[in-house]
Amino acid sequence: MKKIILSFTMVALGFLAAKAQSLMLHDSGGNNISGTTVNVNTADVNSQVAYHAEVHNMAGVAKNVKVKRYRVSVQPLAFGDFCWTACYDPSVDLSPLGISLAAGTTNDTSFIAHYTPNGEVGTSTYKFTFFDAANPNDSVSFTLNFNIAVGINEAQANATVSNMYPNPASTFVSMKYDVNEYAKTAKIVVFDMLGKMVKELVLDEKQGVAKLNVSDLNSGVYFYSFLVDEKAIITKKLVVSTK
Repeated sequence: MKKIILSFTMVALGFLAAKAQSLMLHDSGGNNISGTTVNVNTADVNSQVAYHAEVHNMAGVAKNVKVKRYRVSVQPLAFGDFCWTACYDPSVDLSPLGISLAAGTTNDTSFIAHYTPNGEVGTSTYKFTFFDAANPNDSVSFTLNFNIAVGINEAQANATVSNMYPNPASTFVSMKYDVNEYAKTAKIVVFDMLGKMVKELVLDEKQGVAKLNVSDLNSGVYFYSFLVDEKAIITKKLVVSTK
């Protein structure tokens, strides 16, 4: 009888270990967003917006992590895409490739969800699930609402910005910006195609022309975001052509 009980206990412990959740999600500010709903608000129906999340492996072994997107409710003309090791076409909902996360480490640059309202007012909702490719039951999710011109508080931090110019660029790029009085911080960040941040420019003034040196970047396609209080106002492509 003792052997039977012991065997049952070992099986039960093995089952619980297999079901244990070893992944955790954080926003760019370090807040735990696992299993939560995140809202991204903007009044601009013409510009692409983006959201960055970090994935943490709490297990004692490495994990090959993939991500799957579920289109819960999307406005008819709007579309979105995401980056995870690479940036995929809007038609792709499952990342073909995974990212290897060593035990106890965080991938804080590679996941970006883009959304293009394409003139549509309203809310589009996506669910993103990150999972261990070797054990899909080991997963963590969050829901992302892109709210376009819905319930925007007039006292919300915001900014008016131009596109970067010149684009393509070889040495310097510039951007005109005007941040409203409610904003505490503003900055420009540049990411490569793998979602790794390669440039960051913190802006001390509320308005002006930001100038960024890109001459040290390799030629290729990048993404830049203008962030106000750590929230992306716009995210667009930047082509660098250096010699």
